[in-house]
Amino acid sequence: MKDSSYHLHAPIPDDSLIRADKFMFCQPYVFTRKISTGGFHFTLKWLTETGVRLHYQFDSNAMGMAAFPLANYLCAYTLLRDRLPSGFPESTFFSKNNLMDILPYYYQTIECEGGYYKEFIHKNTGRTTKENNLRTG
Repeated sequence: MKDSSYHLHAPIPDDSLIRADKFMFCQPYVFTRKISTGGFHFTLKWLTETGVRLHYQFDSNAMGMAAFPLANYLCAYTLLRDRLPSGFPESTFFSKNNLMDILPYYYQTIECEGGYYKEFIHKNTGRTTKENNLRTG
C-alpha cells in the first residue's frame, strides 16, 4: 500500500467479526397475538374429481399468528390467480402481488426460526442428532 498521510488512531484487528442482532432483525417475523376490527374471513369448498371434499378457510387475523394455511393458499392460488371478479370482496387476495407479499414474510419467518434453533443446538451440546433433526425441545 502506498504511504499516506491519513493514518488510523487504532489498529483494525484482522479477525474482526460483525454480528447482526438477530433478535431485532427477526422481531417483525415473530408470531404474535393480534386483535383487529374488520378484515376478512372466507371459506373455499372444493370437490375433487375423486370425490374428496376440501375446505379452506382464510382469515386476515391468521397472518401473523402462525395460523395462516400457506399450503392451502398456494393450492387455491394456482386455481384462482387473478380470476376473481373485481366486485368480489378481497378480489386481489389471489393475485401475484399478494403472493409476493406473503411468501417473503414466511421465508423470513422460517429463516429466523432456523437461526434461533441453530443457536439453541450450539448451547445444548448434549442433544442427540435425532433430537436435533426432529427439532424436539
